[in-house]
Amino acid sequence: MAISFPTVNQYWSPLMPPASQRWPRGLPRSRWRKESPRGPFLPWPQWERREPLEAAISFVNAGAVVTAASGSMTLGVPIGVNNGDVVLAGFHARGGTGVTITPPAGWTLVKRQDNGTVTSTVVYRAIVPIGSTTFTITGNAKTVGFTLGYSGVDNTTPMDVAPVGSNSGTAFTNATSNTVTPVTDNAWVVGWFGADVIASGFTNTVGFFLQFGFQRQSGGLGGGAGSTQVALDAADGIQSPPGATGTLRVDWSTGAAALSQGITVALRPAAAAAFVARQTSSRSSRPGPIKQLSPSGIRLAACR
Repeated sequence: MAISFPTVNQYWSPLMPPASQRWPRGLPRSRWRKESPRGPFLPWPQWERREPLEAAISFVNAGAVVTAASGSMTLGVPIGVNNGDVVLAGFHARGGTGVTITPPAGWTLVKRQDNGTVTSTVVYRAIVPIGSTTFTITGNAKTVGFTLGYSGVDNTTPMDVAPVGSNSGTAFTNATSNTVTPVTDNAWVVGWFGADVIASGFTNTVGFFLQFGFQRQSGGLGGGAGSTQVALDAADGIQSPPGATGTLRVDWSTGAAALSQGITVALRPAAAAAFVARQTSSRSSRPGPIKQLSPSGIRLAACR
């Protein structure tokens, strides 16, 4: 049997098989692509199934904690973020509904959670490159804030579902936020927790964060009575498969019991950047081992 090797264009382009060549039984032609043999030891064409992989979000870094007794704040961009990465900026401020925050160009409000006129926890997002990180804040007393950077987030729809928030209503040595239900596999769940006390030693002790969570950043501003103090903590984790996370919670080991607020955000993974390929031959309908391809379809493993 004579073997003909394709040109470069033929090799990377989807091809329909000649009538003399049989497709693997039970497999739709639209999902398969021809691959010619690499040598005379393979006297039959190979067929390769291409399926998108779920993309993965990765935590890049956290910006430094910034505090202010009042007024505007300039946050730091997390070290290591690249163009297309998503940055979240969180604040916890004394003043509640009396606080006005005007973000710089390029920033979008994700969620604001007010506890009357007492305190507010607020989260914004932006896509790198970022022009400015100076937030104009008025009506606030003590305020704490920082940023978190993530790669692999969908730039068109960064939020997988609508974020949710909650107020504790009672003083505890922990902070909680309501459950969120991601609809996309491998969504990245981020919890922001504002405490009305100078708290530290935050840990993930129960529920979703205990199983899947990572502490990312925390800080606060003390001085004066406890009723004037603030702290902010952020933790995150991956949700797979999609479904309800349950109530998110973090505890602090240093600091009195206090009122708190929480915001839960679910980031959506970007479109898959690779494919799963299952190879088979015209001699058998049994799929072969899984191989990984680049988006252009370049095969990374030799034929078998």
